[in-house]
Amino acid sequence: MNKKVVLVLLLTFACLSTAYLLISTPATTPMRITSQEHLDELIQQGLQEQGIANNHYRVYTAVQDSLFTRKVYQIDTPPGFSKTTLHYELHRLLANYGVQLPGKVLFPEQDVHLYVTANGTVHRTLRVRTNPDLIPSPDSTRTNQPSSTDL
Repeated sequence: MNKKVVLVLLLTFACLSTAYLLISTPATTPMRITSQEHLDELIQQGLQEQGIANNHYRVYTAVQDSLFTRKVYQIDTPPGFSKTTLHYELHRLLANYGVQLPGKVLFPEQDVHLYVTANGTVHRTLRVRTNPDLIPSPDSTRTNQPSSTDL
């Protein structure tokens, strides 16, 4: 009989502890995109964080039909720039807001098209292409690593 009482007391304590933790934990409110301008600010912030200067991309409006238009970002990157890393970092930034960023690679150019989608609707298109005229900026994360010619 003594074991049953101890078991009931332990279960009661566990239930009370769980209820306290559930009540005391603050509710997290998901971040939301408040407007199309907010979405554009987030995209531009992500591009800046990846070292893409304002003069290396342009924004224009693509008209699909009389009812639907969409902003398109045409992004030029230097040779050797990791488009996959750009895709990942933009995805990581926008995922906090419930926005998905599926992509498509076009061959043989190896250009990347990223589609900013929310609630099943594509809101923006990012076309990332390589521009051989751009000079790659030195990557500060690789200063201590040997180059491939040193190996």
